[in-house]
Amino acid sequence: MYQIIGWDGKQYGPVSAEDLRAWLAGQRVNAETQVCPVGGTEWKPLSAYPELVGRAAATAIAPAPIAAQNLEGIALDDSRSFTIGACVSRGWDAVRGNFLLSIGATFVVMLVSCVLSAVPLIGGPINLVLQGILYGGLYWFFLKLLRGEPAELGDAFAGFKRNTKDLILAGVVQGAIIVGVVLVAVVPMIALGVGFGATHKSPTGLLFVLMPLALLLGVGVMVLSTMWVFAFPLVIDKGLGFWQAMELSRKTVLRRFWSVLGLLIVCGLIAVAGCLALIIGIFVAMPVCVAAMAAAYDELFGQTATGPA
Repeated sequence: MYQIIGWDGKQYGPVSAEDLRAWLAGQRVNAETQVCPVGGTEWKPLSAYPELVGRAAATAIAPAPIAAQNLEGIALDDSRSFTIGACVSRGWDAVRGNFLLSIGATFVVMLVSCVLSAVPLIGGPINLVLQGILYGGLYWFFLKLLRGEPAELGDAFAGFKRNTKDLILAGVVQGAIIVGVVLVAVVPMIALGVGFGATHKSPTGLLFVLMPLALLLGVGVMVLSTMWVFAFPLVIDKGLGFWQAMELSRKTVLRRFWSVLGLLIVCGLIAVAGCLALIIGIFVAMPVCVAAMAAAYDELFGQTATGPA
């Protein structure tokens, strides 16, 4: 049994050798993760333990460019960035090289989400619970393609096996916060509308009062959604807890807000263009959009390992 130092500098354990080998394979720890046997006093890099990495691989594992305990430093490291064009290009290359598989995986995930949303009364809550699993899995699928790893349709549903609880919580908490913000804003808007209508009886005047408020609300929701755009992949790829992932995504995005928002807008335009292309184009546009966002995530967090969730 072993203890390790996680990405946040905290000590975790005891952890079995089998679990550590699985975490290494899943990039939740890396060669530089500090490990100490239970009862021992000397901390060494994981690569120093042949029983954890295999004797042949003990000297072959290259250290990650950023130490596990310094993962949060990414949020303040402006040298890790991306360009919108490069992300879209990487996304297109990944889709083009695995065309039918990419389209099929994206279509199946989005079809499941749409079907769930259409179920009366309970569809919305169910979709909210499962959105982290579904879209976290889709990120995982495209991350494997972008990294040159073999991928299959089942990878798009890896969220049912990888950090499922935190994917669910990430989706539910994000949704709850956004709904809460909307409710807090909408109730006063309704009260204002009722009061204005009773006093002035002018629909045009009411429209001019409520439109700016509705615009501000829309901007607020957009900002929240943008800040958490990397939460799902951080959970499924790096094994972070849901709140850790949301906070790291927020800090990272705020350092690069206009770049991230710009990429989201470009992806939105690609999706619209796909819809205009006889609707069929959306089947190509959506995989490219998801792959482009996965490419942005990979530019910021790729080859960076973390401790346990």
